[in-house]
Amino acid sequence: MDIVTTVPGTREREDEHPLERIVGTIVGQTKDRFQPLLTLGPGAGSPAHSLVADRYRVTRVLRGDPAVLLIDDTWTSGGNSQAAALALRAAGAAKIAIVVIGRHFDRSFRDCESYYQQAKARKFTWDTCCLELATKDDDG
Repeated sequence: MDIVTTVPGTREREDEHPLERIVGTIVGQTKDRFQPLLTLGPGAGSPAHSLVADRYRVTRVLRGDPAVLLIDDTWTSGGNSQAAALALRAAGAAKIAIVVIGRHFDRSFRDCESYYQQAKARKFTWDTCCLELATKDDDG
């Protein structure tokens, strides 16, 4: 990846976001490529956990069709990461990969308790996507 950036928090802060500090100054694999590219946009006040295209804005145009690694601290619905990716794409990012450090799992949402129990019982493997279980179950 040419550039590494983070998904901003959903509220204004007086200080630097901890994820930005970690990715931008501590982690050796990311700190040299880190650029704080995103800020809250006009849609920042929209309901949480929904995909809002203007939730974020990019601080500058990205030239040269860069590949961007987008790091988020928590994945609940994917709306924030996807909104950040939309802003990066509109600013000129050619490729965007999203890496999420944490996952919030609401076991009371829809049929998530069943998925949670099945996923918990499965042995982890790098060869299987976490969504594969749901796909196999949905498709039979």
